[in-house]
Amino acid sequence: MRHLVMYSQLFLRHYRLSLDRDQLPLELHRSATAVSYAAKDAVTGHAVVLEMVTVPTINDELLEQLQAEASAARALQHPNIPALYDFGLQDGQLIYVTEFFEGETAVAWLAANGPLSTAAVLRIGLQVVDAIRVTAWHDIAHHALYPDNIVLLTAQKASDAWPRIKILQWLGVAPIFGQSGDARLEFAARFASPEQLQTCRVDIGLGGLFFGRHDVVFAYGRCTPATSLC
Repeated sequence: MRHLVMYSQLFLRHYRLSLDRDQLPLELHRSATAVSYAAKDAVTGHAVVLEMVTVPTINDELLEQLQAEASAARALQHPNIPALYDFGLQDGQLIYVTEFFEGETAVAWLAANGPLSTAAVLRIGLQVVDAIRVTAWHDIAHHALYPDNIVLLTAQKASDAWPRIKILQWLGVAPIFGQSGDARLEFAARFASPEQLQTCRVDIGLGGLFFGRHDVVFAYGRCTPATSLC
C-alpha cells in the first residue's frame, strides 16, 4: 500500500516515481543517508532521478543553508556532477531532483569484475579531483565520498577514455559516522577521513585514493590538527 501511495504521489508538484517489473518504485541507489529512485517529470515526461534524504530534525537556519547550497549547485555544469534540476522539503524529507543516467557503483563493478587497471584508477582520480576543484568555487564540499557514491557510466562517447564517472550526493546533510547499527553507515565510515570521524568540519581536500581487490578507498578532507590517514 505504501508503494502505491508513493507512486501516485507527486513530489515537489512535478515528479512521479517510476515502477519496476513488480510495480514497485524503481530504486536506483541506496546509501547511508539517502535513497534514489527513477522518476519522471509529470509535465514533460523526462526521466529524472529523485533522491530522498531523511533528516532527524530540520530548522529554518539549516533549511536556508540547504536552499543556498542547492541554488549554487544548480549553476554547476560539470561532466562528473549530476545536474540538479529541483530541490525542496516534503513530508520531512529533503528532495533532490537530478539528471538521469545509467551506470554501476564502484562497489558493484569491483565485486563483479575485480580490480581496475592503474590507468583506469588514475582517470577516475583525475575526474574526482576536477569535480572537487569546481565545487570548491561554490563552497560545496562532498559529505561522504566513498565507493557507493562513485558511479561508472554505462554510456560514454567512443572518444572518451574509460571509465567516465558521476559522483553522487554532493548535497544534503552530512552523515554522523559515530552512529552504530547501520551497516551502510559503518561501511561509509571505512572510507571517511580521520577529520570526519572526529566530527570536525571538513574543508576541501583529497587525501588518498586506491583500488584494492574489492575496495576503493578515499581519504578526503582537511582539518587542523592533521591526523595520519590509515
